[in-house]
Amino acid sequence: PRHGARLLAGGGDPGGGVGAKADLVRVKPDIQQFVTFRQLNLLSGWPMRGPFDLIFCRNVVIYFDADTKAALVARFIRLLSDTGYLLVGHSESLMGMQSGLCTVGPTAHQKHKAGAGQAL
Repeated sequence: PRHGARLLAGGGDPGGGVGAKADLVRVKPDIQQFVTFRQLNLLSGWPMRGPFDLIFCRNVVIYFDADTKAALVARFIRLLSDTGYLLVGHSESLMGMQSGLCTVGPTAHQKHKAGAGQAL
């Protein structure tokens, strides 16, 4: 089954992308009230507390050095629910990081249910 199918509408779904935007997804209308998009300085204090079921951080961490990247991923993990997902960009790799995540798709990582760290 598609991860996020309950939350996201894709091409061909009501509310999903059509025509030239058929590959795009949209948050389903009944979920939109729970979603907020805002700018966030990843290196400063964060106003959110979590836990979150899903964190998108796409095409961002590739611009940071390895130590900063590892610190950011650890911070994301602390904010994820016990079975939450972190979605990163296609050019970003979490390989070799002791992260507490397991890979469930090319850009999708799920928090370990037991919370134990495991190298990706």
